Amino acid sequence: MFMGRNLPWIKINDFLVGVGAERTVQGFCRSILNQISDLVPYDTSVAWFEMGPTRPVKLCDNLGVPAKWVTAHNNYYYKTAPAHADLNVKKATFSNYKLFQHTEYYQDFLHPLGVRYGAGIILHDLRGKTALALCLTDSKYNYGKDRRVASLLETIQPHLENYYSSLNLISKQSIDEFYLAELQEGCKTLSKREAEVAGLLC
Repeated sequence: MFMGRNLPWIKINDFLVGVGAERTVQGFCRSILNQISDLVPYDTSVAWFEMGPTRPVKLCDNLGVPAKWVTAHNNYYYKTAPAHADLNVKKATFSNYKLFQHTEYYQDFLHPLGVRYGAGIILHDLRGKTALALCLTDSKYNYGKDRRVASLLETIQPHLENYYSSLNLISKQSIDEFYLAELQEGCKTLSKREAEVAGLLC
């Protein structure tokens, strides 16, 4: 009985350990797609969207969306998607897509894919701006019946955000040119000893 009550936390831990072992942003995102179904149920698709100023712009990676629909979305349908109400939201979002079933995005894109409902989280870049949206979609109303989905997504969101920020920082630092000799000789912002210590650390 004790183990049963704690099973969600065990699953959350296993999930975070798995995705946290990745060392690149691409590997991190792909690992989440591959492992999220063990934690959060969905029956249609799970996808990463790159975020624009008012809505997701690019469907950049997914499981369950046919390639022709990915191309159709990125070439056209993203322009017809209803704008997100609050792109700075840090909690999980739940959407009943049938609420905007009169739109072209629903009728010509979501409906043929069997998408009716969805839940997701948003990750932010190093400047705090929205960068990626993880969307899990369903053909049934199980997200509304099972509020554990929103709770699980809210629980993992800050951890995924921290991983994502760290990987982006590492990626940014790895492409910056670095000359050890310049540090050893000192620079405008570091004392000679600070430059020496920094060089040893690097």
